[in-house]
Amino acid sequence: MNLVSIFRPYWNRVHRIVVQLVCFALFLLSIPVDLSAQPYYSKYYTRDSGYHYFSSLAAYEDCFYVLSHYNDPAVGSRFGASAILQYDWEGNLLQSDTLPPANGDFYAWPEDLQIVNDSMLFFVAQDTNSLFPVLFNRHKRNFELKEINPIFNQFFYSIANGLHYSPDCYLFPKYQTARTFGRQGYKWYLRDLVIYSFKNNKQDTIVIPESFYNLSPYSIVRNRANNILVGGLYTDWDYLDSTDYTFRQFIYEFDTALNLVRKILSPEVLKLGGAKDILEDRQGNMYCAGSDVIWHVDVKYMVGNYYNRLPAISKYNANGEFQWSKRIIEVDRITDSYYSATFDQDSNHIISAGEYFLSDTTYWDDTSYSSIRSGVISKMDLQGNYKWNRLYTARGSGRQTSWNQFNDIIRVPQGGYLLCGSSEVAYKQDVNEAGWLMKIDEEGCYIPGCHLISQTADVQNVELQVWPNPARGRVALLHNFDQNVTIKIVDAQGNLHAHYRNIPALDTQLVNLDGFRPGTYYVHLHTASGKPLQVKQLLVL
Repeated sequence: MNLVSIFRPYWNRVHRIVVQLVCFALFLLSIPVDLSAQPYYSKYYTRDSGYHYFSSLAAYEDCFYVLSHYNDPAVGSRFGASAILQYDWEGNLLQSDTLPPANGDFYAWPEDLQIVNDSMLFFVAQDTNSLFPVLFNRHKRNFELKEINPIFNQFFYSIANGLHYSPDCYLFPKYQTARTFGRQGYKWYLRDLVIYSFKNNKQDTIVIPESFYNLSPYSIVRNRANNILVGGLYTDWDYLDSTDYTFRQFIYEFDTALNLVRKILSPEVLKLGGAKDILEDRQGNMYCAGSDVIWHVDVKYMVGNYYNRLPAISKYNANGEFQWSKRIIEVDRITDSYYSATFDQDSNHIISAGEYFLSDTTYWDDTSYSSIRSGVISKMDLQGNYKWNRLYTARGSGRQTSWNQFNDIIRVPQGGYLLCGSSEVAYKQDVNEAGWLMKIDEEGCYIPGCHLISQTADVQNVELQVWPNPARGRVALLHNFDQNVTIKIVDAQGNLHAHYRNIPALDTQLVNLDGFRPGTYYVHLHTASGKPLQVKQLLVL
């Protein structure tokens, strides 16, 4: 007996297996499985030391960029530095480019990342003494900086916003404390609105004082007439000893020569917070994403006067006349606001994002305090009717203080929305603040189908078995929850394909997949009242 005769049976068996695998692979390639559905996700990004704080976004067809403020004690960074991070559409980091300090100082709180053209991105950064318009060439990966010097004092405590207005023109609204007045033996500083322009390497400045009121600018955009809109907060809160402070939203409009065209102020009686973002519809109506203000005096846990901010959208018509302001919800919350907004694909709805502090997630006992601040995403029609609100946290749950917020939202080429922000788990020395990215569908879900469930997703430790997976023809579902549950199966676009009620624990539910097109689906498990329990992905062949 030779070696060939010994190994021939095994060779024939291996040959048959290889042929079967090749045939099966060719069969799978011939099936029109829809694997092109854009994945959605919620991801956070940390550093080995220091922190990340994602402030704004810009998207191209093939990738997107994130502007990050970060510090790194390991390399001697005192306060912070600025970086542009490039990601693919699955949220994978491709490259990072750090803005190098020019004078041994640091570049803090970069804002307003904008696309100039296919090669160039623009943002604004600052250090303790100067303001910097920054151009970043994404192909050459280099930075080009200009420098703007303050006319009154240092920039440091006033966060910058910027607008790349034309090929070599940059605009920046700031507040600066140039004026003072005396009251009750104290000298008070007033914040004036200052517009810096930098055109053809020449700096110019416009100063707008408002009597005894402070002006704090939060946003700068161009409108349909190519004029400049600066939005912010008009208030006397910082210095008057009163229980009835003035809180007004302002929009100041300038022409291209920086002449003040008009001032728009919200009604004083409403006490609206600052305009953090401004949108304009086809008719010239303006929508401000921000907050409104509620005053409280001597409450249970906070002695003295303080105010709540509630996320709100306000509308002004094309003539600048106030129309309405709509809160996210008609109950008291603390330190909430929308920070960014965009229109949906048809420009019939506003999608806004920010932070939302839930009072019922605040815990007090004899020795400790904890709370959860969530990122919030809302959809509203142009008449002021909320369609949905989604609350998300990147990290933290239960009695663990966790602060999560969205700082920017943009509509993306593939459909849906991309958000960035930050997540901090407080009072834990070994947990650093993280940058936060979330990609959601048109319904505000990063797990498709969340809009079919009445409450915000809160996946628990409940087993949900989906077998086989991938599946063809039929699939079996099995859970171990101690009550009867509801099961919904949705596709990657959030469309409902199957709905089963009152499914007991350990009772196998067989699902007929006839009529299911090949592609990715999601199996949602929740209680009869709508409380989410678990979700699993299912691939139908």
